[in-house]
Amino acid sequence: MILVLCGCSSLNVQINNCDNDLKNAIESDLKNSVLQIKQCLSKFKRTDDLIQYTEILKRQITVTCDPKPKPEMLALAEHPDSVFFPGLKIFTGIYNKDNENSQLQAILAHESIHWMGYEHYKNFDLSYVAEMCCLDHKDDFLNEIGQKSCEMFKFKNKEWTNPEYVGNLTKNLGYFGRHFVGLATSFAAAIHSKQLNVPKKDIFKIFEYTAFAYADGSDSDDPKTTKYYASSPDVTQAIVLAYLTENQESTFNKVLLKKYFNNKNKTLRFFRLFSQTISHLIFGSNSDLIQSWLKFKNYEKEICPNLETYEKEALAEMAFYTYENLFDKIKTEGATLDELRMLTDWTKICGPKTPVLKSI
Repeated sequence: MILVLCGCSSLNVQINNCDNDLKNAIESDLKNSVLQIKQCLSKFKRTDDLIQYTEILKRQITVTCDPKPKPEMLALAEHPDSVFFPGLKIFTGIYNKDNENSQLQAILAHESIHWMGYEHYKNFDLSYVAEMCCLDHKDDFLNEIGQKSCEMFKFKNKEWTNPEYVGNLTKNLGYFGRHFVGLATSFAAAIHSKQLNVPKKDIFKIFEYTAFAYADGSDSDDPKTTKYYASSPDVTQAIVLAYLTENQESTFNKVLLKKYFNNKNKTLRFFRLFSQTISHLIFGSNSDLIQSWLKFKNYEKEICPNLETYEKEALAEMAFYTYENLFDKIKTEGATLDELRMLTDWTKICGPKTPVLKSI
């Protein structure tokens, strides 16, 4: 089928294995979402991106509905190296076709930007920034947040570790139910900064901006804000604050630090131990890393069954996107039995996904 874009070249789209209702929605929403993204890239003078995006859209696009649910994913874009590029899958085992059309538009827009090679936690997160800024969300408050998200276009791609960028991304994504993307970005930015020998005090700023972002969202007196900002920042903020307690150079609000540091709740203790492990992964020795990991493991069987899904997702995100750093750290100093065990168990915390292990 050929979809015609007003003022644009036509889209050649093949839609596979979708029922008629979803197929019709994809036909309409892909056209609208692509048009909005192109207009947005032009408005914010992302000229190179606009040229690349336009060239990709000249190719045949394949959208496939897959009934098998994939954990934590509504859709998945084909990588530019794939023989199925440019294409994407929508996991209909999770996606609810009764959702507002704005969600489908957001999915299609977000995944189409991945075709340009943009990835989460590795560079400027154009997929999320454009999804928030460029689309009509059919909701006045979310559209207001989306407009604030447009301010992030002032950052260049290489500035994705800038604390202000990470904090803004974190806060805005919270309103869209993507709390842990900001958290994962903050840790990825810290690890990348450490590899570039960025001073410790500047790396701490990343976490301070992130923690402030969650505090602004979850502790707001504005009923509109609390309506859209789910309860998960409470746990996520605890992870970030716990990280900061490990680093005496931090200038973050000492009252908030004390509040979380002194809390005896076992679940918060569990997350504190996890963030201490991350802290040692970035800055500490292998022996400190293993000690904090073993303490964390003592709590796992007791705490995991009582965690909410979003709390398990937080652990999964952190573990999955720090795995490469963990592997490199352990490999450079040789691997003890405890270190090999940690490497094997790292992304199986509370039972989430496991990467293919490299050879030591």
